[in-house]
Amino acid sequence: MNNKTGLIVAGIFVMLSVWFYFTPHRVVDNMRTAAESKNAAMLSRYVDYPALKESLKVSVNSTLSPNKPDKSSGDPFAVLGAALADAFIEPVIDKLITPEGLSMMLQGAVLQLNGNGKNNKSSAADFATSMGYESFGSFVVTITRKASKESPVTLIFSREGLFSWKLTGVRLPV
Repeated sequence: MNNKTGLIVAGIFVMLSVWFYFTPHRVVDNMRTAAESKNAAMLSRYVDYPALKESLKVSVNSTLSPNKPDKSSGDPFAVLGAALADAFIEPVIDKLITPEGLSMMLQGAVLQLNGNGKNNKSSAADFATSMGYESFGSFVVTITRKASKESPVTLIFSREGLFSWKLTGVRLPV
């Protein structure tokens, strides 16, 4: 009887461990499903919008930092340029990071202008995705364009509680 109980406890532990390990994968899959069905309410359950917006602002600023004027240089034109860059970036990010905007991004619907000024829509098949744990509380999804040598975009999910995950950050290519 004791061996049976031990096996049952071990079996339950293994099943919970596997379920625990795959919870972020389930969240990513649920987000894709919500994006494909254009269900903004379902998509919003998996996103921490304030943290995501702040992360994107930091990522954009660090991407632009070699070209961005330094506020501390004492040059009034540099200060004005930095203020204008910040004033431009923040509203764009606030408009982009919405349930609808995220839905488009997760579907791979990246709009690009081609040479004749028309929009080309990339499909999800044009992108490769890889997923994995960065740490116990951080899970990353890396998205790369298949036919390009561009650096990947990385989505960062943070653990909320034991079994819940939310999209909290983005790392843009440098």
